Amino acid sequence: KVTGRHVNYFQNCLNVIEMITDALIKNNVTDLYLLGDIVGTTEKNMRSRDALHTLMKTFLTWNKITNGNVYTLRGNHDIGSRTTDFDILVSLGFLKVVDYLDVDESVRIHALNYGEEKRTISISDDRYNVALAHCNFQVEGQTTWFRAGEGLELSEMDNLEGVDLVIAGHIHNPSAHMVKTSIRGKEVSLFYPGCPTRPSRDPNIWDTCFGVMLKVNGDAVELDQVIFNLTPATELFTSTYDDLADVDDEDLYSNIINIE
Repeated sequence: KVTGRHVNYFQNCLNVIEMITDALIKNNVTDLYLLGDIVGTTEKNMRSRDALHTLMKTFLTWNKITNGNVYTLRGNHDIGSRTTDFDILVSLGFLKVVDYLDVDESVRIHALNYGEEKRTISISDDRYNVALAHCNFQVEGQTTWFRAGEGLELSEMDNLEGVDLVIAGHIHNPSAHMVKTSIRGKEVSLFYPGCPTRPSRDPNIWDTCFGVMLKVNGDAVELDQVIFNLTPATELFTSTYDDLADVDDEDLYSNIINIE
């Protein structure tokens, strides 16, 4: 259990970028979708030109690997009263922002930017429908692995009726497991991949994060995951603490999560 400032947050981000790049190549990813909060936390524009240069080169690499198919949501930290670096990256074509994306003839991905959680979407009845969001969706009694606070009960999101899977950013903690509920009697699953850069300290810091892969096999859609083993917390932060109540993390943060 760790708290304190990062030893070197920029280097930590570079390590995460390298892991993602390796995973894209290894898994022959053709379409990459990010879940938002691309640039900053308190500021919307990078002061470090080295960091901005690195980010732009990263997106060039990812676009080359995916043949230009790098998409993203707009997270709450990507929104500003003036033009943000996120806006510039989109306008220059490093990132694409779309309402939905049809992958082959089997999958439709719906994209809900921060603040658009209740937007009406166009369900494709003959496709597997996935909703990507940047918000705090909850399933009562099941999404218990993070301090939820104010959130949206997924079962009450009538605009998402017909969606098979919701994958959400915004919440830093990765899902302890896939959770299921229903919207108007139709089953829907919810999963949080988690934030691999771990930008803030947390009493139950996680040591793995996940990428979710959708594989089209004929008419079937298969779900798989990429496991990112993160830098040990004792190396990531400058200080530790031992005065918190012990929490059994073994069940919540196992290295393998069954998302089937």
